[in-house]
Amino acid sequence: MAETKQADSISKVHFSKSAAYKYVSGKREPITIRVDKGLYSAFKPLSKRIYGSTCKAIEIYMITLIEAAENGVHFSNTEKPINIEKIVIERNLRPRRNLEFVEEEKGKCHYCNRLPVGEFVYLKTGGKYPLCKFHASEFVNGKTWGVVKRE
Repeated sequence: MAETKQADSISKVHFSKSAAYKYVSGKREPITIRVDKGLYSAFKPLSKRIYGSTCKAIEIYMITLIEAAENGVHFSNTEKPINIEKIVIERNLRPRRNLEFVEEEKGKCHYCNRLPVGEFVYLKTGGKYPLCKFHASEFVNGKTWGVVKRE
């Protein structure tokens, strides 16, 4: 009967073949490392949730570091700051959010092109409009139109 080889792991963790796979022996050895207590208390539950064990998370980091070094990936220690001259962020809004504001021309009556004598409110809608002397005398009676500001 063929004997099945079990991985030397409680969590049954196995590695896929990679550039650093040649270093994986299949046998795990307990080692002692010193890490910050606070860092480890945050790391342990996260690594167990994502990788199934803290060993697997640390071994993946080891493999990544070995592969980065062997494949010529070098981490930069830039001494001078990187200057980014100009950042342009272009936003394309959907048509319903592309608001266009129509500004009323200052210095003209809402009904004609004469100079306004003040700002008046149409009481039914609450809209405020500039009116000339003629239209103010015709409309403003306290029932349908009111005075906001006289100039």
